[in-house]
Amino acid sequence: LRIVLALGFVCLVLAALLARAVTRPINSMTRAVERFADGELATGLPLDRRDEIGVLARCFHRMCKQIQQQIAELNCRREEMESLARHDPLTGLANRRLLVEHAEHAFASARRDNERLAVLFIDLDRFKPINDNLGHAVGDLLLKAVAERIRGVIRESDTPARIGGDEFVVLLEMIQDDVDAQTVAEKIRVALNQPFEIVGHGEEHRIAVSACIGIAFYPEDGTDMIELSRHADEAMYRAKESGRNAVAFYNLSG
Repeated sequence: LRIVLALGFVCLVLAALLARAVTRPINSMTRAVERFADGELATGLPLDRRDEIGVLARCFHRMCKQIQQQIAELNCRREEMESLARHDPLTGLANRRLLVEHAEHAFASARRDNERLAVLFIDLDRFKPINDNLGHAVGDLLLKAVAERIRGVIRESDTPARIGGDEFVVLLEMIQDDVDAQTVAEKIRVALNQPFEIVGHGEEHRIAVSACIGIAFYPEDGTDMIELSRHADEAMYRAKESGRNAVAFYNLSG
């Protein structure tokens, strides 16, 4: 009887140890799966085992890495799509949608802090003949160069945008007086007056352009982006009527 009891006890101990040896890696895999399902790294897998559990753990580890890589690629593509949805694909400037988003925040801040804003409406003079004579490919390269020059003379806090064709808009925040906006507009006008060296289809073109710029201010000339853009556009046409290559204020053109 003692021998039987002793053997039974030994068998129970061995069975418990064997069960623990089997269930421990399974529990590790279960916890790893739960962590992975929660978006965390699948750590603690029994990758060094040489039995079926080790094979299963290594397969699951490879699957996790593949899924994480695919998720990273999808996130990257989503960011690219979001960027394309808010930026002009040719120049990389903000498009109309992103300009409106920035304007909403800028107007809200200006109302709260009792500050002024300015909108510059920029239109290139005689851009159509360039497209007609040199081709749209050269015209597109010119627009990209124009965008770079506009970027180069404004502050980082300002928002440049291309809203279509050869029309650009710059939203200026925290404007103290009219001279501040006029100074920025003159910098843009002078920068665009410098000849552009454009290489297209293996040929180099030296292109001279100019621009007319209209300026409108918040709150004097408009209380939202739509009204301010319309008035800046009207001021720009006043500049064109005065002989092109000029800057005009809306409140002087009204």
